[in-house]
Amino acid sequence: IGAGNFLKDNFSVVIRNNRVYDNHTTSHYFTAGAGISAHTGWGVIIIENNMVYNNTSTCTGVYEANGAGIHAEKSYGSPARIMIRNNYVHHNRVICPATKGGGVYVFYYRDESLSDLSSNVPVELYNNVISENYAEDKGGGLAIMNIARAHGLNQSVHDPIVINNTIVNNHASDGSGIFNYDTETILLNNLVWNDISAVNCQEIFQGELSYPGYWDKTTNDGVIYANYNLIQGGWEGEGNLDSDPLLMAENFELSDSSPCIGAGIDSVEIDGIWYLAPVRDFMGSVRPDPMGSNVDIGALESTLGGPVSVRSLEAPQKFLIYPNPSKDDITLHLSNAGKYEVTLISLSGQVVHSEIFSGNQRQIDLSDLPNGVYLINVRSDVFTAVQKVVIW
Repeated sequence: IGAGNFLKDNFSVVIRNNRVYDNHTTSHYFTAGAGISAHTGWGVIIIENNMVYNNTSTCTGVYEANGAGIHAEKSYGSPARIMIRNNYVHHNRVICPATKGGGVYVFYYRDESLSDLSSNVPVELYNNVISENYAEDKGGGLAIMNIARAHGLNQSVHDPIVINNTIVNNHASDGSGIFNYDTETILLNNLVWNDISAVNCQEIFQGELSYPGYWDKTTNDGVIYANYNLIQGGWEGEGNLDSDPLLMAENFELSDSSPCIGAGIDSVEIDGIWYLAPVRDFMGSVRPDPMGSNVDIGALESTLGGPVSVRSLEAPQKFLIYPNPSKDDITLHLSNAGKYEVTLISLSGQVVHSEIFSGNQRQIDLSDLPNGVYLINVRSDVFTAVQKVVIW
């Protein structure tokens, strides 16, 4: 399984600092892990600091395709350790009516030889940027599934541990950000936003899974312990937010006015176990920054101790554009309400869009424009500002 890397059994392996891209797997029955596929019963696997992008897993039958970017699998209850950290997982796709985890798929199975679950070591995912991935069915960004429960094994510990990840702009029919099935998952300091699902569906799916004739377990016994996350649509739990994170879209950094700044927590106790935020972020910067402040939500740490009010931004140079790059539309966010003229210009000098609006926020449709770099000019009676916009 997997056109990139396949690991099994009692290995201790580190996959680090690689570009894993443009790999494709196809099968009529089952396919997964076009980028990286890691399977261990007893070993240690660390997947870190990789760029995993443009990988596709396709099943030409009815069932199933999973984890096109990273597919990690272990026997539940074993001491095997899998760590997935500081990876950029972008634009991977799983294609089939039954799909899970376009970006990352974490899967647990039952090993009949294991009767003592006390040695279980949780899978850890932290400081990953998981963006623009696609699953035809569930879990565009991240999918987590434990079939051990379906085979009579009750989950006894929290597993996996998902901390300080940025999961944005992913696409699935439901659970476009996260799919969680029969697992007791810890979510801490994660940013889950702007993922695209069908109407009335959610960023996080923890409902029934039914693939008739293939998977007939109709209940989902999973539990999500969510604290200090920003989740679009909201989620129950201490410190969780539901508001626009105001990202700097080119690299998913937090803008100076982002509500994610200082809104995380360095540690939390759940059922007598302490879970800690990583001391460095996706880029290797110290967390928190500055020292003594609260940590931020997401994979990238700001250098501010708290968000700066949008009204305090110096107007011309610091108006916000997001998402950027974009393939559908962008939003302009300015420091003060007023009357503005907006002009979008190609690098050849052609004006491709022009309008006047009133207020401090405006959405602009880019879907009919060719891919490329454009300049956007925003003008009022008191200032003129120009920024680049990338359409892909």
